[in-house]
Amino acid sequence: MAEPNSWKAEIERKAENGWKAEIEPLNSVSVNNGKIISPRVIDKIISNLETGAMRRVHGIIVHQTATKSAAGTLIGYTGPGANGGHFLIDKDGTIYQTARITQRCNHVGNIKSRCKELKTCSAEEFNTINAILKFKKGEAYNVKFKGKTDYEIAIAMLSEHEKAKSYPNRYPANDDSLGIEIQGFFSHNQITKRDVFDQVTFEQNDSLTWLVRILQEVLELSDRDVYRHPEVSYKAASEAQTANWNLPQN
Repeated sequence: MAEPNSWKAEIERKAENGWKAEIEPLNSVSVNNGKIISPRVIDKIISNLETGAMRRVHGIIVHQTATKSAAGTLIGYTGPGANGGHFLIDKDGTIYQTARITQRCNHVGNIKSRCKELKTCSAEEFNTINAILKFKKGEAYNVKFKGKTDYEIAIAMLSEHEKAKSYPNRYPANDDSLGIEIQGFFSHNQITKRDVFDQVTFEQNDSLTWLVRILQEVLELSDRDVYRHPEVSYKAASEAQTANWNLPQN
């Protein structure tokens, strides 16, 4: 696997040497300046989403947009302070690349504690995490959290604590992950009081499978490095629940 400071150079080297995906039927794909070059990918790079260079990609996060149309999503990406992923998959399976894979985007949010979620923390780390989560106003905290609730401050502080760890001891964050947004809205269940996202279409899952395979090869990632958004952050459990990136490909 490429070292953290050399992965972008490795992608550029592959591109200069006429890199093509080695797995059939992915052999018509190449990479140029952080863009996936393929008839299946439409270039819709929105510079507004890109917030700086990434040193290394450790994971892929699969999202749903919570918007009613891909057109509306793309317009939203152009607004000030917009959040969004590197790719957008429309209902019919159309793939738009909205940011280069060498650039950071804000798409994850606060990350959960991986060892807490998987119940693998050491006793010392478990106590540290619990102390963070018991934060109450009046205690010292970073001024950037001003105006947030106790809970919001606690999970933001926990996220900062987690980001200091090396991957895979933590979940991927904005600084080291790619985001794939699947177009889909949600409804609010009045009985459970929970948001329920749209079923991901077959066409979307087919394109998602193809795209994940491409990115895994380009970035030397494994199946263990692909996550649904609610796995890593504090999101509705139904987001990307019906996403499937393991469909058979012709």
